[in-house]
Amino acid sequence: MITKVLFNKVAQIPELPGFSVVSQHVSGDGDALVLYVESQALEIVTAMMEAENGVVFPLVSMPEPAAFRLSILSPSDQKTVELPELDTTFPYFDIFPDGRVVVAGSRSYWRANDDFGLNGIIIDPVTGERERFLPGDGIQRLAVDARGRIWVSYFDEGILGNNGYGDGGTPPVGTLGLNRFNGCGDLVWVFTDAEELESGPIIDCYALNVSDDQAALYADTYDGYVLYRISANDETELFKSDLQGCQHFAIDDSQILFTGQIDDDYDIGYFGRLSSGGVSEIQDIKFLLPGGSKLYDGQFVGRGDTLHFFDESNWYSTSIDALFS
Repeated sequence: MITKVLFNKVAQIPELPGFSVVSQHVSGDGDALVLYVESQALEIVTAMMEAENGVVFPLVSMPEPAAFRLSILSPSDQKTVELPELDTTFPYFDIFPDGRVVVAGSRSYWRANDDFGLNGIIIDPVTGERERFLPGDGIQRLAVDARGRIWVSYFDEGILGNNGYGDGGTPPVGTLGLNRFNGCGDLVWVFTDAEELESGPIIDCYALNVSDDQAALYADTYDGYVLYRISANDETELFKSDLQGCQHFAIDDSQILFTGQIDDDYDIGYFGRLSSGGVSEIQDIKFLLPGGSKLYDGQFVGRGDTLHFFDESNWYSTSIDALFS
């Protein structure tokens, strides 16, 4: 039997004249974050390039910087922050508790020790100050916690190497799958518990959920798909999973709500319980929009026990508790 989960509309996504939406995220405080770029640059922000061997890769950076804006939405309020011109492509972003903004492009390059791409930038919208840093190539997810720390997870190329990282060059920044940077962009912690937990090395991180001062990571390892839950004092719990390739999830102390597996329709999800080192009692979920209408393509974000969904016009959310209300 499929359990139906209804998303509730939280707010409408504002239109900014001359700007187009690039991506959406949700802050640790539960506010929606909508990143815009000047409309004439929208295509280049998500542009692909073809290498000499015919393989297509994302463009590492824009040839010319473009203007960006960030809207911060709550159920009852909205404000828009003007960001400096950026050359960032495929951006991931969040806000710090003190109001600063971090933006990082998914890709970076390394050619030599003095020739590499600093694909992250920390911006103070009040003073205009900005600081570049290196989160590394192959970023899959990024989020800032309540202590102002930046968590970054990586897909396979950021772990195994590409764009000059690995294969005789410098090791990939994300070689262990999950890193944490401080509020200045310094790398201060890397995930080493996969080996200690005997789960096998991480080869691809699919989903990251950061709330308060802790995080949970869903990843593909050589021994299958697993969920790592990392506490405030960096102790890690391991939960093995039969689900494959889920991109987002909401989580509480004992339960988890996943979006679909590889090749699932967009409105499919899964609910499970966390116990005895595994995700068990898995139930099939069908996500619906308000009024029971079908959920189509959009963007999911998981923060804490809440799963958010953005379509072209609106922000929706549901929580694990909603399954039992």
